[in-house]
Amino acid sequence: MSKTIRIVNGQIDIDPATGLVETVEGNRKAAQDMAECLLQDYLPEIDYGSFLRALVLNQIPNSGDLFIRFYIADAIQKLQAKQQDDPYLTEAEQITQITELQVANDQQGTVVFFVAAATADGGDASLTAAQATQLNQQYERF
Repeated sequence: MSKTIRIVNGQIDIDPATGLVETVEGNRKAAQDMAECLLQDYLPEIDYGSFLRALVLNQIPNSGDLFIRFYIADAIQKLQAKQQDDPYLTEAEQITQITELQVANDQQGTVVFFVAAATADGGDASLTAAQATQLNQQYERF
Protein backbone atom coordinates (compact mmCIF):
# COMPACT_ATOMS: atom_id res chain seq x y z
CA MET A 1 0.00 0.00 0.00
CA SER A 2 1.30 3.43 -0.81
CA LYS A 3 0.71 6.60 1.14
CA THR A 4 1.48 10.22 0.45
CA ILE A 5 1.43 13.47 2.36
CA ARG A 6 -2.05 14.99 2.49
CA ILE A 7 -2.31 18.35 0.73
CA VAL A 8 -5.15 20.75 1.58
CA ASN A 9 -5.49 23.96 -0.44
CA GLY A 10 -1.94 23.60 -1.69
CA GLN A 11 -0.46 23.20 1.80
CA ILE A 12 0.83 20.17 3.68
CA ASP A 13 -1.83 19.15 6.21
CA ILE A 14 -0.51 18.98 9.78
CA ASP A 15 -2.62 17.71 12.66
CA PRO A 16 -2.68 20.63 15.15
CA ALA A 17 -3.14 18.28 18.11
CA THR A 18 -0.08 16.13 17.42
CA GLY A 19 2.03 18.28 15.09
CA LEU A 20 2.36 15.28 12.76
CA VAL A 21 1.95 15.37 9.01
CA GLU A 22 -1.32 13.80 7.83
CA THR A 23 -1.21 11.16 5.09
CA VAL A 24 -3.70 9.78 2.56
CA GLU A 25 -4.07 6.37 0.99
CA GLY A 26 -6.49 4.38 -1.15
CA ASN A 27 -9.22 6.25 -3.01
CA ARG A 28 -8.35 9.52 -1.28
CA LYS A 29 -4.79 9.18 -2.58
CA ALA A 30 -6.17 8.56 -6.09
CA ALA A 31 -8.18 11.78 -5.85
CA GLN A 32 -5.15 13.70 -4.61
CA ASP A 33 -3.03 12.22 -7.42
CA MET A 34 -5.63 13.45 -9.92
CA ALA A 35 -5.54 16.92 -8.39
CA GLU A 36 -1.75 17.01 -8.52
CA CYS A 37 -1.74 15.91 -12.15
CA LEU A 38 -4.46 18.31 -13.28
CA LEU A 39 -3.13 21.36 -11.45
CA GLN A 40 0.50 20.71 -12.46
CA ASP A 41 1.64 22.49 -15.60
CA TYR A 42 2.42 19.95 -18.30
CA LEU A 43 6.06 18.79 -18.15
CA PRO A 44 7.09 17.34 -21.53
CA GLU A 45 10.28 15.76 -20.20
CA ILE A 46 8.25 13.37 -18.03
CA ASP A 47 4.94 13.50 -19.98
CA TYR A 48 2.95 14.51 -16.90
CA GLY A 49 0.56 17.30 -15.96
CA SER A 50 -2.07 19.24 -17.86
CA PHE A 51 -2.42 22.15 -20.23
CA LEU A 52 -5.23 23.72 -18.21
CA ARG A 53 -3.34 26.73 -16.90
CA ALA A 54 -1.74 27.41 -20.25
CA LEU A 55 -5.10 27.09 -22.03
CA VAL A 56 -5.76 30.03 -24.29
CA LEU A 57 -9.47 30.66 -24.62
CA ASN A 58 -10.74 31.43 -28.08
CA GLN A 59 -13.69 33.63 -28.95
CA ILE A 60 -16.02 30.91 -30.30
CA PRO A 61 -18.83 30.37 -27.75
CA ASN A 62 -18.74 27.05 -25.84
CA SER A 63 -15.75 25.64 -27.74
CA GLY A 64 -13.57 26.30 -24.70
CA ASP A 65 -15.43 23.62 -22.72
CA LEU A 66 -14.51 20.99 -25.32
CA PHE A 67 -10.83 21.85 -25.06
CA ILE A 68 -10.99 21.83 -21.26
CA ARG A 69 -12.65 18.39 -21.27
CA PHE A 70 -9.99 17.11 -23.67
CA TYR A 71 -7.10 18.44 -21.55
CA ILE A 72 -8.57 16.96 -18.35
CA ALA A 73 -9.10 13.53 -19.95
CA ASP A 74 -5.60 13.68 -21.46
CA ALA A 75 -4.02 14.48 -18.07
CA ILE A 76 -5.89 11.60 -16.38
CA GLN A 77 -4.68 9.23 -19.13
CA LYS A 78 -1.10 10.41 -18.52
CA LEU A 79 -1.57 9.71 -14.80
CA GLN A 80 -2.90 6.22 -15.59
CA ALA A 81 0.21 5.54 -17.69
CA LYS A 82 2.46 6.64 -14.80
CA GLN A 83 0.52 4.39 -12.43
CA GLN A 84 1.51 1.35 -14.49
CA ASP A 85 5.13 1.88 -13.37
CA ASP A 86 4.32 2.10 -9.64
CA PRO A 87 4.99 -1.24 -7.92
CA TYR A 88 3.36 -0.07 -4.65
CA LEU A 89 0.05 1.00 -6.17
CA THR A 90 -3.05 -0.59 -4.66
CA GLU A 91 -6.31 -1.30 -6.47
CA ALA A 92 -7.97 1.49 -4.47
CA GLU A 93 -5.51 3.96 -6.03
CA GLN A 94 -5.42 2.63 -9.58
CA ILE A 95 -7.63 4.73 -11.85
CA THR A 96 -9.38 2.64 -14.49
CA GLN A 97 -11.59 5.20 -16.22
CA ILE A 98 -13.24 8.59 -15.96
CA THR A 99 -16.88 8.08 -14.99
CA GLU A 100 -18.00 11.72 -14.88
CA LEU A 101 -16.53 14.98 -16.11
CA GLN A 102 -18.21 18.37 -15.75
CA VAL A 103 -16.67 21.71 -16.62
CA ALA A 104 -17.75 25.32 -16.32
CA ASN A 105 -15.84 28.09 -18.05
CA ASP A 106 -16.54 31.66 -17.00
CA GLN A 107 -14.87 33.04 -20.17
CA GLN A 108 -12.96 35.42 -17.87
CA GLY A 109 -9.98 33.22 -17.12
CA THR A 110 -11.19 30.57 -14.67
CA VAL A 111 -12.50 27.06 -15.21
CA VAL A 112 -14.18 24.94 -12.56
CA PHE A 113 -14.31 21.21 -13.05
CA PHE A 114 -15.53 18.03 -11.39
CA VAL A 115 -13.90 14.71 -12.25
CA ALA A 116 -14.96 11.30 -10.97
CA ALA A 117 -12.90 8.23 -11.80
CA ALA A 118 -13.45 4.54 -11.14
CA THR A 119 -10.68 2.68 -9.35
CA ALA A 120 -9.66 -0.96 -9.81
CA ASP A 121 -11.19 -1.99 -6.46
CA GLY A 122 -14.66 -0.95 -7.65
CA GLY A 123 -14.57 2.33 -5.73
CA ASP A 124 -14.21 5.82 -7.04
CA ALA A 125 -12.15 8.93 -6.60
CA SER A 126 -13.50 12.40 -7.26
CA LEU A 127 -12.10 15.90 -7.46
CA THR A 128 -13.59 19.38 -7.71
CA ALA A 129 -11.24 22.25 -8.47
CA ALA A 130 -10.99 25.71 -9.97
CA GLN A 131 -8.10 26.56 -12.26
CA ALA A 132 -7.04 29.95 -13.56
CA THR A 133 -6.34 30.03 -17.29
CA GLN A 134 -4.56 32.43 -19.55
CA LEU A 135 -6.86 34.59 -21.62
CA ASN A 136 -6.30 35.10 -25.31
CA GLN A 137 -4.17 38.17 -25.88
CA GLN A 138 -5.38 40.62 -28.53
CA TYR A 139 -2.65 42.56 -30.31
CA GLU A 140 -3.05 45.43 -32.70
CA ARG A 141 -0.90 45.37 -35.80
CA PHE A 142 0.59 48.64 -36.94
